[in-house]
Order: sequence, then C-alpha cells, then structure tokens
Amino acid sequence: MHSLPYSRDIRWISSVENNNIKELEEFEAKMANYYSTNTDYYSAIDFTHSAWEADVPYLRIRELLRGAHHALEVGCGAANILRYENEVEENYTGCDFSTALLENNTSKYPKAKFVPLTTPNKLPFPDGAFDFVFSVYVLEHVVFPELFLKECLRVLAPGGILALRFPNFLEKDKMTSQVAGFSDGSGRDKLQQGRIWDALVTGYDRKFRIPAMAYICRNAIGQGYKFYINVNPVCFHKVFQPDYDAVYLTYRPEIEACLANQIIFEPIDAKLDGRDIYMQGRKTV
Repeated sequence: MHSLPYSRDIRWISSVENNNIKELEEFEAKMANYYSTNTDYYSAIDFTHSAWEADVPYLRIRELLRGAHHALEVGCGAANILRYENEVEENYTGCDFSTALLENNTSKYPKAKFVPLTTPNKLPFPDGAFDFVFSVYVLEHVVFPELFLKECLRVLAPGGILALRFPNFLEKDKMTSQVAGFSDGSGRDKLQQGRIWDALVTGYDRKFRIPAMAYICRNAIGQGYKFYINVNPVCFHKVFQPDYDAVYLTYRPEIEACLANQIIFEPIDAKLDGRDIYMQGRKTV
C-alpha cells in the first residue's frame, strides 16, 4: 500500500504529551483506515500458531489460561491458543476488531466467547471481569499504549494476572516500521543488486540514525514513561509485511513505570524473553 509520498523522516512522538494528542488521534484514524482497506491483514499476520505448541512464553500463557476461571485475550486474532487448550474453551473470551474473523472463531470454538471491538482503547467489559488478561504481539500496534494498558488493568480483577508479549524495539535500537534507505530490503540485498547508494543510506539509517534517535528517546523517558509512537510507519509506503504497521516503540522500563503502583511484575526470566519481551504481573488492588 503506497498511500503517502515516500519519506525517510523519523517522526517518533510521545503519546502522553497533550500537544501531540490531536496529531495522534488523526494518525489512529489513518491506521484504522489502513486496516479496513487491507483485506488480507489477518491472514498475513496469522503465522505464529505453531509457536503455541513449543515456545516458552506461549507455554507459560497456556499454563496460566488453564488456571484461570475467566480469561481475556486482547487482540485475539484467530485465537490460536485454543488449538492446544480447547478443554478450557468455555473460560476464554477473545476480542478483536474484525467481526468476520470473530464469526469464524466462533464456528471453530463454539464454547468460547468472542466480542468485537468498536472503539480503540476501550474494552467492552465491566471492571474486574477477568482473573487473567493477556495480549500477544498487540501492544506494539497501539497508538495510545498507556490507555490500552489501563483498560487491561480495569477489566482485570484484583489479584488477577496480566501477561504481555511484544517486540523489544527501543532497548535494541530498532523499529521494524521505520523507513530505512530509499527502498525496501536490507543493505546487503541492495548491494548485491547494484544499488550502492541506497545500500549505504540504508546502512547509515539502521546503524546510526535510528539507534541515535532511540538513545535520545530512552534518555527522555528516564525513570518515567513517554510511549513514543512512529507516525511515519513503512506500511504506508511498502507492500505489507509483519510489523511494518508496528507503531509503539516498545520499552519494558516505561511499562513497568506506568503500572508500578498497580501491577507487581515477576523478575525478568531470560528464557521467557528470548529475542522479544515477556512481562507477567499480578494486580495489587
């Protein structure tokens, strides 16, 4: 999808600063339009179902689901966890934006509940309705992460568990959706194709320009939270690939800071993290 003129601009802005709210609301509407016109989106991102079979963080979430009475998956997609945990199907609720997807889920898992989302950052459930809330590779796509996290907490009962899985962007000096160079692809591929200038600029962007901006953002966050959003994602310029539409520069320390008085997170477990981030904590009040 090539809806905007090509731009290498790095536009990462905080979603908690009032002067950015209008721009981000307009951007959120633009992303909603992108998803509504990308008819292959959900099939394109449905490639992790096998991870539920053996990957360590997925196995942990499956274990937590088995121990829950009322579980909610935010951004459930095809509800692939139920392929492996169908014995607790009736304790599971999934929510997402695509009604067609949820109807298909209902036909496959009739004992589960599937509820459509109609408003970003608003979950259609009462306070404290679930003792387990989890979300897998959704947070990075949220324009207002603070509101998303607070909604997850609102529907989580006191003593309930919140589990999050998402890429490690800001700490690793990268952003999958950030434009680099003048065309898609790696610097190595471009060199092999004889596009030397494009390859050099791509290397510069990924090794220096993007890491420098990540460093600036981390310093600005400090011990607090800013929730930086990339408002110039590559999905507007390139044919879709997974995480070309990621917008939040995910950063564990600011999530911990944001939820510090409401969630007690477990110590970091390298086996659960892997190359990405897994966070699990219990709601205190």
